[in-house]
Amino acid sequence: MKKLIISLIFVLLPVAISAQVVVSDPGATAINKAGWAKSLAESAKQCKELQETKKLMSESIEVYSKVSTTIRNAQTVKNIFDRQVKMVSDISRELKRNDGASLKMFANYCSRLNSIIAENNAYIELLKTTLSSYEKMTSGERLRLIMDLDTETKKLYRAFYQEKRTYDNYNKSYRILSNMAKSWTPSKK
Repeated sequence: MKKLIISLIFVLLPVAISAQVVVSDPGATAINKAGWAKSLAESAKQCKELQETKKLMSESIEVYSKVSTTIRNAQTVKNIFDRQVKMVSDISRELKRNDGASLKMFANYCSRLNSIIAENNAYIELLKTTLSSYEKMTSGERLRLIMDLDTETKKLYRAFYQEKRTYDNYNKSYRILSNMAKSWTPSKK
């Protein structure tokens, strides 16, 4: 039995060893090299196209950013001007009021409204200067200044309406007190 196993090993060993021999096919290797070269050339072409696409996308984003900033500037400027027009119109209407219960109180009210108009005019001049010196400022500086002006005109607008409410309340209270004083007669003791 031992001899049989040894003889089988000697018979099968050359078959197993021959299965491990590397086969070299020069024709297939040449075809594979040509395929690899073609694949590399296509990959290089795709990389170049991707780089061009990236560049185009970067330029598009930059243009969009500039347009977006310009639109935001334009919208904010429009809001500022709309607010200015409404406030000037409302103040002009207030200055023409003739329902004042006290001339002194109305004169003080008009004085406060005139100071609001003066401050408003300063903001309008600053906005005009900002818009006319377009090339002297960066987009970021211009946007920051316009946003600050927007904030300040909102505050001024609120200040005007606060003055109006205060005057209306004082005017109403003054009338009530004036009517009460007229109807009140001192008691005789």
